[in-house]
Order: sequence, then structure tokens, then C-alpha cells
Amino acid sequence: MTPGTRVLLVDDNVELAANIGEILADEGAIVVHAATAREGLELAHTPFDVALVDIRLPDGTGLDLLPKLRSISGPTPEILLITGDATLEDAIEAVKAGAYDYVVKPFDPLRLIATVQHASNLVHTKKQTAVLARQLAEREEKLRTLVGTVQVMLLTLSDDGVIRSANPATEQHLGLDERQLIGRSLNDFIPPREHEELNNASALVLRGTPVGFDTRIVRSGSDAGPEYRIRWQWTPLQREDGATEIYASGLDVTELANLERRTRLSEKLAAVGTLAAGLAHEIRNPLNAAELQLQLMTRRISKLSLPQPMRKKSNVAIEAVRIELGRLTRLVEDFLNFARPTQLRTSRVEMCEFFREFNAFVEPAAAAANAQLSLDLPTVPLYITADPERLKQVFLNIINNALRAAGSGGAVRMCVEADGNSARIVISDTGPGIPEEELARVFEPFYTTADGGTGLGMAITHSIISLHGGEIDLRNDQGFHVDVTLPAEPPLPQSKRLPSGSFPTIPLGTILDP
Repeated sequence: MTPGTRVLLVDDNVELAANIGEILADEGAIVVHAATAREGLELAHTPFDVALVDIRLPDGTGLDLLPKLRSISGPTPEILLITGDATLEDAIEAVKAGAYDYVVKPFDPLRLIATVQHASNLVHTKKQTAVLARQLAEREEKLRTLVGTVQVMLLTLSDDGVIRSANPATEQHLGLDERQLIGRSLNDFIPPREHEELNNASALVLRGTPVGFDTRIVRSGSDAGPEYRIRWQWTPLQREDGATEIYASGLDVTELANLERRTRLSEKLAAVGTLAAGLAHEIRNPLNAAELQLQLMTRRISKLSLPQPMRKKSNVAIEAVRIELGRLTRLVEDFLNFARPTQLRTSRVEMCEFFREFNAFVEPAAAAANAQLSLDLPTVPLYITADPERLKQVFLNIINNALRAAGSGGAVRMCVEADGNSARIVISDTGPGIPEEELARVFEPFYTTADGGTGLGMAITHSIISLHGGEIDLRNDQGFHVDVTLPAEPPLPQSKRLPSGSFPTIPLGTILDP
């Protein structure tokens, strides 16, 4: 038997107990002896593996003692009854009482050893099973904790794309708890134009091929809710009944996709800037010469004796050319503003004061557009270090776009608030917004929705905000919102401070006067 097996022997026959103890000790067992049921219960508090209990004891019976031992030792140890006249009724009663087996007096040593050995092996197996079960439970708990806390979406899907299970990260991204998600199709959360890609991926996985792909998902219950970019990895999962399910893990790469988009945009801006720097100067001189020639032509025509219809027709043609030259001149100016290496001339700017004066500056434009303009400011001063002239350029461009989008009878709202150590400015309008698929292009050079626009205004805006170390985000949410976040201090390598070391507050009226 297993060396070190602990045997509790309860028998009032001292000589017989000594013989049993010697036989079992020779096999490597550790035997403790009790002559009465009371002593047996006391010794049972020390863990044992196998108990040999005489069916007749001075202070009770083995059948009565057996459940008491079991209540102390638990289900793992095995109990054998010792009897001198075994009958079928005794065997049945012993099994009912929870005994593993019984041995008959007088003992056959080999049979005794074999019976105790079998009981000992069973106990050893129970202990190993308990250890494995405990380890398995611990691993399941760790896995459950991992699945519950990991920020990766984890789902199981049926062969037709129906959700069968989902972890908390999936609940967070889809806006429903697991009970609400089970039975829903994943297609319910994927934009319709991406359903075909989802179906193709499902077909491949069900044929046994793992696949990876990207889709967008939208939270449930809100058409304008946050949209995520998810990078999926789908793997076939074989069920016990032979059917195939899909194990899907999804990583939220929304921020990564935005970073990649901003990187591509920065590359485009850099390329356009390099082109603009050389091209603008080459175009400017011919434009000035053309403008001068138009003025001379207008003067010469005025001195000629021409019929009125011909004079009018000539002036209309000249004016059309002048308008186009003006548009080209503005484009060149935007080119130069965009391409010119900008160094910030920073000062300490109190944002509430800045926007009070800025609001007064743009009110005439709002009145001309028949749009309502409102301003919300914090109750305490909000200071940042920035270039106020560049900030004026940024917010003028945003406000002009907002007034154009709001239209006659619309409204534009400016809200300034503290955001940690940064200033957050939200400019919203009641216009129709920008289609989601076009939002990513707003900061691209030459992209514009305005008639006659150069398409460089928002690119320049993005560049100036980036120079300040800030961020600009666009969103549709019951109108259109432009969120600008400016840190308390811009990145030092990109800023050029005024000679004064005290960062005085600048009287912005001198800057914002038209």
C-alpha cells in the first residue's frame, strides 16, 4: 500500500489489534489504536486515510460509529467494518452506513492487506482528484477573471453569427449586457455595407480556416453613438456534438486607426507645405502683373469712345478675370500661410477675456448671417500660454464655417471650460453636420464643402493647434461640434516666447480689432 497511509483501528480486542497493526505496519502503514468508540472519535480528529472499525464495541456499535467518523473526517477516508459472522444483512447495513467494505475474523493476512490496499488506493485517487479539481477551479477562476477584466472583446458565435456568450468588454462596446446580447446577431452592430465581409469571414471559419479582418461596430440604441474600429481574429471552435462555432476576439483599434489617419494627414500636410513654399512665390509675381494689366486695361477702355453695350461687355469680362485673379491670390496667401514655417509668439492668455473680445469681434458676422451667437464661460479665470494671433485665426475659421453651416435662423454656441490643466473649447452649430464618411477628410488640404473655398482653412487650423500641442476633434451630435483642447503650455521646441520673462497678459483688443 501507499507508504505513510494512516490507519485508524477501533477494536476492543487488544491482542487482535496488535496483530493487525503489525501486519499493516510491515506494509508501510501508520496505525493508531482505539479500544472504544469514544477513543476512536477523539483520534479521528487527527487526519487518517483508512479506518478499521469493529462492528461490536464496549460503548456502541461500528455501524453507529461510522457516520460519526464520517462527519469528522469528511468523504475522503474509507471505512472498513470488522465482523466475526458476516451475513448479507451485515454487508447491506455496512454499505448503507457508508462503509467501503468489511473484513471477517479470523483474518487472512493477505486478504486484509489487499482490502486495506484497495481502500488506500481509492483514498489516494480521491486526494489526487481533489487536488486536480482545486487546480482546475483556480485556473477557471483566473481565466474567468481574465476574460472579465481584459479589454479585448471575446464572443462565441453560432454558425449563423448569433451571439452565444460575451465578456464585459463586449458588453461595454455594444452597449448591452450579456443577457441582452445572447440571441442577437452580430450583424445588428455592424454597418450594413460591411455585412458581406462578415459573412465571408464566417464562411472561411466554418470551413476550419482562422481569419483576421477589421470592421466598425456601433453601440446599440443610438444612431449617433460612438463608432469603434475593431480588429477581429476568428477561430473555429468544435463543440462536443460535432457542430462548429466561432470564437471571436476583437481588439479596439479606434485610437490606432485615428493615429494612423493623423500620421497620413501630417505626411500630406508636409508634402503640400513643401510644394506650396516654392510654388506660391512663383505664382505671386505673375498674378500681381496680371492685376496691374487689368487696371491699365480698365483705364484705357474708359478713355476709348466705345458704344455702351461694348463698353459694358468689356467691363464684365474684365471683372470676371479680376474675380478669378482674386481667388487665386487668396489661394496663394493660404498656401503661404500653410507652408510658412510658423514659430509661435506666445504670451499668457486669459481665455475668458480672449473669448469675450472674440465674441464681440464676430457678432457682426453672426448678425449678417441672421444666426444666434452665444458664449458660455467658466466663472474663474482660465490661463494658458499661447499665440493669441494664431488662436484668433483658428477660431475665426471655425466660426465662419459654423455660421455658414447654421444658416439663417440657426444658432452657434461657443463654450469654454477647464479640462484638467488644459482649456477645452467647444464650438457647435445647428447645421446638418458632415457625413461620417467625410469627417476624416476635413483636415486634408484642398478638401472643402464651401463654394469658392480654397480647402486650406481647416488644414491650417489643424497645423496651428498642433503647434500648440493641442487636439481638434469633430463630431455629429444633434448638430455639429468642433472640440479644441489646448494645453496650459505648448511644446517648448516649437514655441518662440516674447523677450519678456514675465509672460504679461496681452490686451487682445489690439489684436482682434478688424
